Amino acid sequence: MCGRFTLKTPVLDWLISFLPEHSKHWERLVTEFQARHPELLVPRYNIAPSQTIVVLTQSPHGEPPQLASMRWGLIPSWSDSPNIAFKMINARSETLGEKPSFRGLLRSHRCVVVADGYYEWQRIPVAGSQREQKHPHWIHRPDGGPLAMAGLWTTNRKIHRAEEIRSVTVITADANEELQPIHDRMPSFLREPVALQQWLDLDFLSDEIPSLLGTSPTGSLAAVPVGSEVNSPRNDGPQLLVQV
Repeated sequence: MCGRFTLKTPVLDWLISFLPEHSKHWERLVTEFQARHPELLVPRYNIAPSQTIVVLTQSPHGEPPQLASMRWGLIPSWSDSPNIAFKMINARSETLGEKPSFRGLLRSHRCVVVADGYYEWQRIPVAGSQREQKHPHWIHRPDGGPLAMAGLWTTNRKIHRAEEIRSVTVITADANEELQPIHDRMPSFLREPVALQQWLDLDFLSDEIPSLLGTSPTGSLAAVPVGSEVNSPRNDGPQLLVQV
């Protein structure tokens, strides 16, 4: 699964690294976005469910995607309670077409969650006890590069009729062999610019989507054990990434 992630990379650098041909567009877009959401463009080391995050949304064919702010944890349009979001922070890639809450979003509500790492907790038995301890790891690209997590988003107007809530879920896949000992699931990463563009292209057919959402290959990510301070979403800062 994916229950926490990081975004310490400047968003403009993230965008240009994936889609450099739109660099002028990104400069303008980030400037406008920062004017509305300055708090979302500072380095963040412990992003948790229910918090507002940065995503890229679909655009018409040939047009660059758009930046948006959304709440992490999907709140379907039919829900009258925001509490459902904590059960819908992730969506399994294998069953997207079967679940009513996700099936309808695959066509026109695909998005990319902007990140550069995520946390996962490994369960390790305590010697001489039946208990287990959870040990956090920060998982990221070995070269420190950006990560594009595939997601789905929706709008809810039922909870606050005067204000729409836009929310997002992160799609997950089976973890690769290297990361399986830590957790059996991992985010579905769009590893190449062409995959990101196809995922955000309204003309890209939904029956071709499974080819984009497979497990990341072994060796593409590094896992670093970190301290327990990350367990609390109230904690933030670069000290959370220090290897222990």
